[in-house]
Amino acid sequence: MVSISGLLGAVALLPALVSAYALPEACSGTCTNAHDPSIIRRADGTYFRFSTGGKVAIHTAPSLTGPWTYRGAMLPSGSSINLSGNQDLWVHPAALSQNAMKLNN
Repeated sequence: MVSISGLLGAVALLPALVSAYALPEACSGTCTNAHDPSIIRRADGTYFRFSTGGKVAIHTAPSLTGPWTYRGAMLPSGSSINLSGNQDLWVHPAALSQNAMKLNN
């Protein structure tokens, strides 16, 4: 059971917790559809963002703040598993290895 004093104490901590996080920087270009993003930077300075949904959406940008450009889907046909949600795929963390990009599992 939660006491009123315990609940009030937790509520009093909320402003301190919120102010502990830095404000995000501005984003330009296609900044939506960025659920669970995995971002890597290629040697030429291009950033790649892979995100959940949109059949694993791929975006590129010259900097972290953009402008982000949609480049397509990693799996344009979606999953071959015939279940509900097979087009709304979750992205694993991306990595750059020997000049090849891969999604880790």
